[in-house]
Amino acid sequence: MSLPFALPDWLPGWALVAVLLPAMLYGLALLTMPFTVFGLRGRLERLDARLDEIQGEIRALSLRVPEPARRGAGADAARLEIPRFDLPPIPAQPPTQPAAPPPLPAPLEMPAGMVRPPVRAPMPDPVLRAQPVPPDPPPSFLAPPHRAPPVAPVAPIAPPAFAPPPVTPRPVATD
Repeated sequence: MSLPFALPDWLPGWALVAVLLPAMLYGLALLTMPFTVFGLRGRLERLDARLDEIQGEIRALSLRVPEPARRGAGADAARLEIPRFDLPPIPAQPPTQPAAPPPLPAPLEMPAGMVRPPVRAPMPDPVLRAQPVPPDPPPSFLAPPHRAPPVAPVAPIAPPAFAPPPVTPRPVATD
C-alpha cells in the first residue's frame, strides 16, 4: 500500500487504521447530522430576532430625544445652558513641618550583682550545605582483583589449498 506520507518503521501497520477509522466516522457523522441537532439554527434565529428588537428600540429612542442645542442659537440655547456655580476658594494653610521623632529611652541599668548575658553570634543560615564526601577506602578483607592469564599466541591461518585464478585486465578495443 502506498501512502502520501511516510510512516516510521517502528509504527505497526494497524496503528494507522486505528487512528483513521474513528476520525473518518466522526467526520461522516458531522456531515450527515443536521444543524438542528446541535441547536445552532434555533439560537441563530433567536439572536436575529433579539437584534431586530434592539434596533427598533434604538430607533424609537432616537426619535423621542430632541436635537442638542448649539451655542449662540438664540433664546432656546440660553435656557438649556447649565448654570455655573462659583465655589469659594479654599483658604491656603501654611505648610507644617513634621513632628520630631520621640527621644530614645535611656538604657536600663543592671542591678548590683547581676551580670549581663553574653552576646551570641547570629544564627547560621538554615539551608544545609552539602559537604563533599571522601571516597571509601578499599576494604582490606577482599583479595586483589582477579586477572585473566595472558593469552598464548595463535599460529596464523594457513592459506586455502586452492587459489583463485589471477585477474588480468581485458584489453580495451580502440576504434
